[in-house]
Amino acid sequence: MHEFLSCSYGELSEDIVYDDFIKKFRNNIIYVSDNIILKYHKNLSKGFQEYWNKLNDKKFEGINYYGITVIPTSEINSFIENIKNIPDKNIKSLVKICRNAVMTKKCIVHFGI
Repeated sequence: MHEFLSCSYGELSEDIVYDDFIKKFRNNIIYVSDNIILKYHKNLSKGFQEYWNKLNDKKFEGINYYGITVIPTSEINSFIENIKNIPDKNIKSLVKICRNAVMTKKCIVHFGI
């Protein structure tokens, strides 16, 4: 299961600790099946830049399947374009939190398997 959540930049630290985030955001997590992630891997692996595992100056393209991904506000619209047509109810919920994150200048954090 892959977990996605929206948070402010102030809630991020240099080292993102899974347990801390899950406790803090447990009511606002979108769970996406690994089967969906694998089936639509092409949509999730290109077209937007983000940080892997911690905030730093180096960006990667696509989600970190096994680790943590931070999608900055500036890249969320590209991410939405890649996933908005995936026929899955949890992806539809993810698109909603992504749109809200853009409006409120937040980022999206993804925890891989």
